[in-house]
Amino acid sequence: MIELIGVSKTFYAKSGNVEAVKNVNLEINDGEIFGVIGYSGAGKSTLVRCINLLERPTQGQVIIDNIELNSLSEKELRKHRRNIGMIFQQFNLLGSRTVYENIAFPLRYQKKSKKEIDERVKELLKLVGIEDKINAYPSQLSGGQKQRVAIARALANDPKILLCDEATSALDPQTKQSILTLLKSLNKQLGITIVVITHEMAIIKEICDRVAVMKEGHVVEIGDVVNVFAKPQAQITKHFINTTNNLSKIDELQEDNSSVLNLQPHQTLLKLKFFGEHTRQAVITEAARKFNVNISIILANVEAIKDVSIGELIVILDDNANIKQSVIDYLLSENVEVEALNHD
Repeated sequence: MIELIGVSKTFYAKSGNVEAVKNVNLEINDGEIFGVIGYSGAGKSTLVRCINLLERPTQGQVIIDNIELNSLSEKELRKHRRNIGMIFQQFNLLGSRTVYENIAFPLRYQKKSKKEIDERVKELLKLVGIEDKINAYPSQLSGGQKQRVAIARALANDPKILLCDEATSALDPQTKQSILTLLKSLNKQLGITIVVITHEMAIIKEICDRVAVMKEGHVVEIGDVVNVFAKPQAQITKHFINTTNNLSKIDELQEDNSSVLNLQPHQTLLKLKFFGEHTRQAVITEAARKFNVNISIILANVEAIKDVSIGELIVILDDNANIKQSVIDYLLSENVEVEALNHD
């Protein structure tokens, strides 16, 4: 387990001090894929570098498998860092070395025999799916292939933890998906703990088990990915989630005074949210029949996260009989979350 207890990091400069990370407390379980998301400057990259002490915290404790890394000597720390691999946005490969030599580099540093190195490099190349690139140079590789080499190199010492600092940000969508698929596969095959740093909520949704949301150095929300997507608490979390679906268009429609939202006095704009098995029930149809009202769907989004369905609808409730509250009460009784978007 990775434990961060009261971790803060301040960078000191003549132009002014920067508090990049502020009193962060986290527990990351063995074998999970844990995401840390935030906008640029939120402190997420600094935080992940505190895990392996590439950045030493100004205060707080970093504990991995019950060992406090802060208290170790440099020699002891180097030994424990072998259990922590790391990959970066820009790959950080040695341009003058072949793929084989890049992956072999950390093994040679550990003074492995030539046979051990050869066997391990070929094993890793097979694991990440680029056996045919063994003698190629980084300049001859695509972005996705470079990242696969970087992943293989990070895994060379058979670490228990893999830190990924914006590892897919420089890749096109198709290649990004292939790397995310690879990371999920490695997590499953090797049981390795993966910490993903990103500014994209779609990545969190795709591969993570839990997520911490950062803002201005603080962790403002943390939880299981399904629960965070289903019931986000912090406003910044809601903004991130809106980037992964089309429901944010309602804000544009309202700002543009779209004719779609030219509501009559007897009409109400509602946001409805369904979870799990309730997404498969015809609750909207039943409500319309039961109360003899019209419910028009303006925007909709249904998706599966970790095999749990989450559905959201923006609807107009046409309530000539003035029984809006009865309709809302019925929807609530059917485990539908209801939010009125116009509050007249």
